[in-house]
Amino acid sequence: MKKFTLTVLACLLAVPTFAGTHNKRHSLEIAYEHSSYKYTEPGLMKLSGHKNGVSASYMMRSILSTDFNDDDRSFAMLNFRYMTGDTDYDGGIQYWDGSSWQVTPYSVDGLDDYYFEADMKLGQTYQLGSPLTLYPYFGVGWRQLRNHLDQAGPGGYQRTQTYVYIPLGAHLEWDMTQQFTLTFKGEFDWMVYGNNNSGDDLSFKQSQGYGLRVSAKGQINLDKIGVFMEPFYRYWHIQNSTVEYGYVEPKNNTKEYGLRLGIAF
Repeated sequence: MKKFTLTVLACLLAVPTFAGTHNKRHSLEIAYEHSSYKYTEPGLMKLSGHKNGVSASYMMRSILSTDFNDDDRSFAMLNFRYMTGDTDYDGGIQYWDGSSWQVTPYSVDGLDDYYFEADMKLGQTYQLGSPLTLYPYFGVGWRQLRNHLDQAGPGGYQRTQTYVYIPLGAHLEWDMTQQFTLTFKGEFDWMVYGNNNSGDDLSFKQSQGYGLRVSAKGQINLDKIGVFMEPFYRYWHIQNSTVEYGYVEPKNNTKEYGLRLGIAF
């Protein structure tokens, strides 16, 4: 991955650059993503592995006007992401020994795991001097994760987690030159609804939690397009679920860090 990234950067620096394209009314980003992923239920189990996927982001500026102008600094964003990859399970298997429930340590590699994300955001731009632009926003987001714990052995089950959340964040865009833009991003995700389906007949409400996202995107602006690289870190912290039939989905956290490589139109 390191060798591939260095090769991409070398190619980009060798291409003649022209005026930037990031001030258009309509803009679209399409990216490949690679990440290191770890899901943990403290003291109980963890799932870890690498993920690959794709993401797309569309922005429209001056949404309250018929054309793009400096008087209407409103904007809207639509984002989509799909990430998948095998994960390794490290935990235990619960079994009945005839008198009580027992847990024995158990590990297995290569479990199927993937998630989708989609959100819509609204905001307004603020010019902070000539090279700096701030993009604060709020919105609504949806995330669904599927773990194939049924592949982990006896007692395993397929689990589907669904979150609905409110993203609150901002982008700080710095036009370092006419050809190069650096953007810092930060976001807090307030989860307002969570549902966890475990197996065929157990469903838990798990609606107390939050997420955090940070990244830094460097973009080289070419004649018609921009090419960017964006390291990122994403984190989720979810509390215990409601109790259903004597069972509870335990509190958990998810840590994911990686790199986006993409093209902006």
